[in-house]
Amino acid sequence: MGDPNLVLPGLVIRTAQEHDLPLLRGESDEPYLQFLFQTAYAAMQRGEQVMWVADLPGNGIVGQVFVQFQSVRPTLANGVDRAYFYSFHVVPEYRGKGVGTRLLQTVESDLQSRGYALVTLTVDKQNERARLLYERNGYHVVGEEVVNVNSEKVNCRWVRIEETAWRMEKRIQPTFGVAVLLPST
Repeated sequence: MGDPNLVLPGLVIRTAQEHDLPLLRGESDEPYLQFLFQTAYAAMQRGEQVMWVADLPGNGIVGQVFVQFQSVRPTLANGVDRAYFYSFHVVPEYRGKGVGTRLLQTVESDLQSRGYALVTLTVDKQNERARLLYERNGYHVVGEEVVNVNSEKVNCRWVRIEETAWRMEKRIQPTFGVAVLLPST
């Protein structure tokens, strides 16, 4: 792919504002998504994470990604040197036009300036297009992560069903604070 700045002239990557929340999207129109977006925005207001949007003048929000600095699962984000991004979405008609790459570059640059050395994400095992985007940008599969747990009745018995995704990581060079040496994987 060529220079993403030339693919969609005028594309602006910026932090989300409250008026953007109804415009954010996911792969489905599940009702819980608006709750997720509102919760993420409140966390951003507290300084616990950041929400980035790709805004194309005349077309609106064409992509988004949220970055969590600390998680209850330290393999994803530990608040020190490892951050986790999620809710990465590019509107289908803008995929393959550099929007995702620009969002990734913004996330990584911001995390470097905050002193982070490792970026993690999870991607659905069936979402090969997204996994390939991440791999082209230097991310590597390092394991599996349980991303959803449900129960389902099978033969009159409740069965626990775990959905797993690939956990991917990328090392970045912090530009702020003290660099942390991490063992190679």
